Amino acid sequence: MRNKSVGVGIIGFDHWYWAYSAAYSVMVNPKARLVGIWDENEEEAKKLAARYKAAKVAEAMDPAVKSLSFREKAEKCSELVERLLKDINCIVRFGDFGLKEKDIEKVTHIALTGYYFDINSHPKQVTPEDIKRIYREYI
Repeated sequence: MRNKSVGVGIIGFDHWYWAYSAAYSVMVNPKARLVGIWDENEEEAKKLAARYKAAKVAEAMDPAVKSLSFREKAEKCSELVERLLKDINCIVRFGDFGLKEKDIEKVTHIALTGYYFDINSHPKQVTPEDIKRIYREYI
C-alpha cells in the first residue's frame, strides 16, 4: 500500500468528544483522507465538512499552518485567500459590479434565501446584520 492513502468516513457526532478528534487525526495523517461525514444533524455534518475543506486549503496555501489546530487552520483560510488576492492584485469590490447602499437589503435577502444551505454550513454562524456589514465594508 505504498504511497496510497486510506479513505475514512465518520458516521455520527453524538459522541463529539471523539468524533472531532477523529476527524482531526485523519486530516493531519498523510496516509489518510476524510472521504465522508454523516450525522443525523445534517447542519452539524455540513459545518464540520466546511471546516475540514477550509483547513485543507489553508495547509495547501501555507505549510506553516500545519502546527495550528484544526479550527485555527479553518479560520486562517480566509486570511490566506485574501493575502493571495492582494498578492496577485485581484481586488474586486461589490461596487465594481454596480452594488449600491440602497441595494443591500435586497441582496441580503437573496443571500439568506438563495444561498441558505451554503450560509448554514459555514463554520461561523452569520446574522442578516453580519451580511449587511460585509456588503457595506466591501462596496
